[in-house]
Amino acid sequence: MKRLRFILSIAVASLAARTGFAQTIFHHPISPTEVAGFKEKLHLDEAQAESMDLLYESNAANFKVESAAFRELRARFNKAFEKDIPDEDRDPADIQLRIDFGNTLEKLRVTRTELARTTMRDFELLLTEKQKEEYWPGVLRDHRRRLLGLTDTRGAACWGNMNLVKLTESLEIDPQDRAAITPIMEQYALDMDKILQNFESVLWKYPTQRSDEYRKASLNAGRQADALNRKYCRFIENALPPVARGKLLDAAYSEAYFQIYGLVNEDAALMPRIMELPDLTVEQIKALTVLNTKWNSDLQDFYRRSRETQDRASQVTQIMPEDEYFERLQDPSDAVIRPFENGISESFTAIVKPYGENLRKILTPAQQEILWPPPKVELDPKTIETAKQRQR
Repeated sequence: MKRLRFILSIAVASLAARTGFAQTIFHHPISPTEVAGFKEKLHLDEAQAESMDLLYESNAANFKVESAAFRELRARFNKAFEKDIPDEDRDPADIQLRIDFGNTLEKLRVTRTELARTTMRDFELLLTEKQKEEYWPGVLRDHRRRLLGLTDTRGAACWGNMNLVKLTESLEIDPQDRAAITPIMEQYALDMDKILQNFESVLWKYPTQRSDEYRKASLNAGRQADALNRKYCRFIENALPPVARGKLLDAAYSEAYFQIYGLVNEDAALMPRIMELPDLTVEQIKALTVLNTKWNSDLQDFYRRSRETQDRASQVTQIMPEDEYFERLQDPSDAVIRPFENGISESFTAIVKPYGENLRKILTPAQQEILWPPPKVELDPKTIETAKQRQR
């Protein structure tokens, strides 16, 4: 079993190297922008701010060396594995390189995790008692939220990675409406931080992030965050008047179900260009208006049905035993865990196809050629010469 897990970890390392998934591993876990925010939120004086910068740089010294070495190793790995060749036909040095890559990636992940921990601990030592009491807890909560970044979008718990604090801050609502939800958001931040603290303790215990225990803890934290976000979204919704409530729900749905709201009908996106065609007849304009109205209605109905499907799936996964959820998540064809991949995306195609067909029925062939020009086929000179010889 350990051997299998090791092989899987190497496979994941290989995928990370080829797809760019490992890019964040090269960067400091606390960004310079975040440090600048710390200084402002903690109300540091000039001496404290300078000390924070010095600590930030000195703590990162070893990480920078390891990160640079890993970047060079990654370049060699990518070059060695450019071609998909069976292992039995590969140079033994390449096989060893793949093992070294996986081991180094895990080591760097441990270094990066520990760097985040020690840097925040050292920052706290710079603070006065007042700063520790009044400002540090909020800074820690924000840092945990950014560092741990619950991402449960692989399964049905699509609300798990939503940050309601940032979402509500981005809403254009009246000051009195914002004041009404401020106490709710303050309690939300505290409740979410409890989930993150529990998850953080697992991260410190398994810094390589490769164990089943870590993966399960991550998924469970995502499920808990999903339930919390849904609950507090209802609280905020009930505290807002209709217009502000609509803005909240639009923003929440778009973020929670970004897979759904990100689906694009390329034909419908052409409608502004279509309506500008100079030779459209009155009958065509009427038919296009009817078609577009139906499309918008079908789209809103699709959003509603898709959200309901995702919500039902989330309700099931919330009460599903941990081991069952973890096991079923590995199955890409499980429609309960992965409703988007197994049903929702096909439903979108079902409304897109007739839209495109009806659109082409309204437009003339000449108009269609303007909007969807035929692809240019560039023939090889030898092919052209061969065709000419055959004609002779």
